[in-house]
Amino acid sequence: MPSRTKRPLSASRKCLYTILATLVVLGVVELLVRTQWEKEDLLFSWEKEASPVLADHDNRPLARPNQHMVFQDGPYSWEAHQNAQGFRETQETTASSADGKERWLALGDSWIWGHSTTQGKTFIDRLEHHSGLDIVNAGVIGSSGWDMLQRWGEVQADYRFSGVLLATPHNLPRQREIAPWRNAPYSVDNPPLDWRTRLLLRKWMLPWRMSRQETSVPISQATIDDLLRISQEALSQGMKVVLMMSPRQQDTTESGAWYRAFESLDVPIVGHALSQRACYGFIDTWHPSEAGADAMAQAIAPVLQGDPPPTTLAETPTCTEAIGAGPGKPGWEHAVEAGSTDSPRKPATAPSP
Repeated sequence: MPSRTKRPLSASRKCLYTILATLVVLGVVELLVRTQWEKEDLLFSWEKEASPVLADHDNRPLARPNQHMVFQDGPYSWEAHQNAQGFRETQETTASSADGKERWLALGDSWIWGHSTTQGKTFIDRLEHHSGLDIVNAGVIGSSGWDMLQRWGEVQADYRFSGVLLATPHNLPRQREIAPWRNAPYSVDNPPLDWRTRLLLRKWMLPWRMSRQETSVPISQATIDDLLRISQEALSQGMKVVLMMSPRQQDTTESGAWYRAFESLDVPIVGHALSQRACYGFIDTWHPSEAGADAMAQAIAPVLQGDPPPTTLAETPTCTEAIGAGPGKPGWEHAVEAGSTDSPRKPATAPSP
């Protein structure tokens, strides 16, 4: 009996089988991802309802009003409250200081906002305590120089301030002329299908995308220009201006450009070196701890009161001397290493970026 010869698969059938196999593989991967992660775990903080930030139609991070949130940084529990104006304040903000104190506006990113420090012990809270000033915390997590300029435009006409504290931002500025893909990290992505594999890949790829931006985009001068504009407008209205230099910016090659630009306006530059482990959070080693916030506040308060700034970032008080919790501080001796949870408090998941 003659053997039958197998006819080769047609191109259309091969294409169909390939599509079916791909769908099966994607389906298996999606099932595995669903067993490991809830959708909420794969969203960025600005996409969640219980979040201090949201994104507007221009993909700009905005302060979400009327929020009360509780987070964990390893063994350290911290609360955050934002009032109806989106300021990180427990009370509503009136047009002028209710108690007659000199009022300042603080603009910046998560360092000003107070990420990983509880309400009442943020850098701005401690700065109010040490300076005797009324300081409105208008920091927004994820802000760039451009976002700070927009925030300034939104609030300066509605409130009466005698001074402005600017903090050098740590995030990539998104200027008007930059390509839309650079805005993408802060965009709200809410597809109709709950496809968690894509959400997981998106979250894994964010650090790479951000590092690509940081190395390929000349951002320093654009950031300086934005903060200079705020300073010029504030000075023209008779306000005082102080620039707080982050130790992370101080260590870069662009720090000289900051000093040259702001010295031309006679704007004091001040900051704290934050050179100890106790200056930073327990798992969140990017942001200052309570102790770091208090050390910064003690170093900067005299300059807001009119004293001349030191020629370099302050080294005193040290974070071990400053008030507040921090790795290695009394009561926190077992949480020296980043990620340590050897503490009487129950650890929980730190807030997503």
